[in-house]
Amino acid sequence: MEDPTFLTKKYANFGNIYRVQNMGRQAIRYYILSLDRCRKGNLESAQGEILNNLGLVCYDINNFELALDLFKKINIENENGNIWLNIGAVHFEKGAYDKTVLIGESALTSLI
Repeated sequence: MEDPTFLTKKYANFGNIYRVQNMGRQAIRYYILSLDRCRKGNLESAQGEILNNLGLVCYDINNFELALDLFKKINIENENGNIWLNIGAVHFEKGAYDKTVLIGESALTSLI
């Protein structure tokens, strides 16, 4: 039986490789596999990073609603300001500039 941490990282790395090659569908497939292994192995600490990467792929392919949903599933209190920046970027793309500014300020606060 393989180590769930190893499989989680392995699938996430494949997702990263496909994402940088702009192969969103394949990246999503591997991030979902990684998230599944993460949940089966009770690796809650890794879920935020995987959800963030999955959200970034959705952002890349202009599925802003799904990206926003994924970013919001992350326990923001335990993550850095990058999650806030990603949420702000989605609102910017959606034309919600007032929200973008408020979220950007939250991001700056969490980074300080």
